[in-house]
Amino acid sequence: VLTVIENKAPTAAISVPVAGEKYRAGEAITFIGTGTDPEDGTLGDAAFTWQIDLLRPGQSRPALAPIPGIKRGTFIPPDSGQEAEADVSYRFTLTVQDSMGATHAVSRDVLPQVSSFTLNSDPAGLELLLDSMPVLAPLAVQGVVGFKRTIGAAPTQTLNGTLYEFIGWSDGGAISHEITTPGFPTTYLATY
Repeated sequence: VLTVIENKAPTAAISVPVAGEKYRAGEAITFIGTGTDPEDGTLGDAAFTWQIDLLRPGQSRPALAPIPGIKRGTFIPPDSGQEAEADVSYRFTLTVQDSMGATHAVSRDVLPQVSSFTLNSDPAGLELLLDSMPVLAPLAVQGVVGFKRTIGAAPTQTLNGTLYEFIGWSDGGAISHEITTPGFPTTYLATY
C-alpha cells in the first residue's frame, strides 16, 4: 500500500515592523511574526527563524546570525562604526517550517530615518575633521538619525596667508568631540 501525503506549505507573515517603518541608530526595532499551516494550524516558536541583513547599494551581509525559535524579538542598529550613511537599511526575513519540513519566507525592509547637518567654519573655507578625516568647510552631511560622529578642528590654520586660531564650536563642544546626527537640520560652526 502506497500512501501519498500531500503537504501544503505553511504561511509566514511579519506584523512588526510595519511597512514603511523607519529606524534610528541605537534605538530598538521590534520584530513580530506569525506562522500558520493547513495541516499543523498555528505554528509554535520552534517553527520560526529570523534573519536580519544589512543592505547597502549593491551589497547585503548578515547583521546577525540567524535567530531560531522565536516569534518576536528586538534588534538594535549600531549607533557608531560603519553604518552612518543615509543608504543603509535592514531586511528582516522570517522563515517558518511545518512538521513535514515545508517552508515559507517573507521579508520586510526597514529604511533609516535620515537627517542632515552642516560643518562650517568662520571664516569659511577652513579644514575641519569628520570622523578623523579632513573635510573642507562648509560641508553638508546626510546620515542616519542618532548615529554618533566625531567632529574636530585644528588649533590653528592658515588661509590666504592669514593665521587663524580656534575659538570654539557653536554647540560648546571641545575642539574634537562627539555629536549625534540630529533629527533636524543643524549647523556646527567652528569659529576662528
